[in-house]
Amino acid sequence: MDPNTLKNLIAKELGAGALRDEAKDELIMKMGENIMKRTTLAILKRLTLEEQNEFEKIAGSGDYQAVYNFASSKIDGFQEFIKNEASQEILEFKKLAGLA
Repeated sequence: MDPNTLKNLIAKELGAGALRDEAKDELIMKMGENIMKRTTLAILKRLTLEEQNEFEKIAGSGDYQAVYNFASSKIDGFQEFIKNEASQEILEFKKLAGLA
């Protein structure tokens, strides 16, 4: 999922339209970080131990396109997988914040 799509999804789902730009940007950044962490853990759970080691090696290089390519080659329906993880993280946040 590209960053703009993710930003729009977060802002829409959390009703962040009424926030000041600075507060909205901070909320989107924090949620984006949480989504990245959640997605990374979910990816690792789906990989074999050998694939996990390779994933970590690629991630350590800082080449995020290579990380994406590797993970998408190992997980069928990767775009949908990412979207579902992002939606779940947003839903959990909304429940904790009393927004759901």
